[in-house]
Amino acid sequence: MGSTANTQDASFLSTGVVSRALGLEPVAVRAMIESGTLPEPQWITFGSRVERVYSLEWLLLASEQLNQRRLPGMEDTFDSQNMVHLAVRFEHSDWTLDEISQKLVALNDLWKLCAATINPDQTVGLPGLTVRRLSAGSPLDLLASISLNWNGVLGTGGLAAMFIYLVRNPTKVAEAIPRAVTAWRENWAKADEAKVHQLTAKIDRKDFEQKAKICLNKIDSVPSVTALSGTGTSRLELLAIEDQSSAGEGIRTGEGLESTVTKDVTVI
Repeated sequence: MGSTANTQDASFLSTGVVSRALGLEPVAVRAMIESGTLPEPQWITFGSRVERVYSLEWLLLASEQLNQRRLPGMEDTFDSQNMVHLAVRFEHSDWTLDEISQKLVALNDLWKLCAATINPDQTVGLPGLTVRRLSAGSPLDLLASISLNWNGVLGTGGLAAMFIYLVRNPTKVAEAIPRAVTAWRENWAKADEAKVHQLTAKIDRKDFEQKAKICLNKIDSVPSVTALSGTGTSRLELLAIEDQSSAGEGIRTGEGLESTVTKDVTVI
């Protein structure tokens, strides 16, 4: 951890300010600091909270490092108003091309499986992952975005939350859909129960679980860090499912959601 900042020093900047200055989303700045791509900033205490703060010197150094690493066509900024962003990091050294390609293909297959499963009536136009940053060193970092301009049953945020839950919890595949449905109900006060029941009735749960396990076996590791930001996203691990039998039904309501609809990043 970096040194502690003086609360009276007006030259210190927030994560939001430096992310805009660098042309990145806050999730990308945090992920790059954790991976060592960007230097560790200082920390400041606000009551019981400890948060990062950034000096002007840090901003200059970070800008130089980013300019050295950026490739043509990767200088674009992120539209946080119309996008959901997710990031995953896999710790490993000496990646082979086969290992990287297998992991990325399996991640994409799992994403498409989640999208198709929770939207059984939609065969075309399902949202895809748009890669914003990809670092294939050690660790392997993937930052992707998904457009909010999609009328899926659980929304883009719900789909992304279910995907992140699966890659973090490969042994709890059976709980993914019930938790996603519960999060959708908790997030939206006027949930359309008829639509939810229609969704769960059409899902072939056993087929989904079998295919998801195949994808997760190919991924073959749990990410050390994940991050998720955007409207409608939730951390599904924080939901309480009433009992294990409800995981098979996918229509019970849980309690204890602690990450509600937000446009801020949730680092998991």
